[in-house]
Amino acid sequence: MSKKTTISIIIALLALALIAGVVLGCKRKQEKVTRTEKHTTTIQEPSSQPATQPATPKPSAKKSSNLMSDWKTYTNTQMGYTINYPADWSVQKEGEPPYPGPPRGVTFSIRVGGMETVENPSYYCSIGISVSTYDDQSEMTSLENKGYAKSSIKVTGISATRFSKDHPGIADAVYFSRNGKHYRISRNRGFGTKYESEYKLVFNQMLDSFKFIK
Repeated sequence: MSKKTTISIIIALLALALIAGVVLGCKRKQEKVTRTEKHTTTIQEPSSQPATQPATPKPSAKKSSNLMSDWKTYTNTQMGYTINYPADWSVQKEGEPPYPGPPRGVTFSIRVGGMETVENPSYYCSIGISVSTYDDQSEMTSLENKGYAKSSIKVTGISATRFSKDHPGIADAVYFSRNGKHYRISRNRGFGTKYESEYKLVFNQMLDSFKFIK
């Protein structure tokens, strides 16, 4: 082998060694960068813009529980009282057609649907006011014996007794007395219950509207 060939081989080996060193160094550097990235925690700089607060929901409009805005007023000068009632309800005074009329007073009523049966209920409600010179103690005792809930309330500032039971027929009856007269305000309902919650509200607001005029 000539001296020139030997020198060429040595140069080639050195070049190969240099290239291998460069490749190995680059590989180690890349591995170091990768390990560093894995252990680096990113810290988010605070924004100069104020944080956006979630929008506060606006309260929905609550449906008014007062149904009396367009009601009419019934006045009984003979018995000395007034009471408000829904404008679209029928009013039947004692002795007025259609017969027979309500006993001892007046009846306010509404019916949605025809004459009802258990199988085909209509949505019926009547609120009656009766006045007499004798008390209704026997009737009150009968209602209590039939399981009606009994409570004490005030009607136009006067102590009254209320009986309630959720079933067709007499659903509410309120009794009170003044100046020797005995008053009963009662609510009758049919088999249908679709409007029962509204009818209860009407009854309570009619009680609140009852006033003596003498």
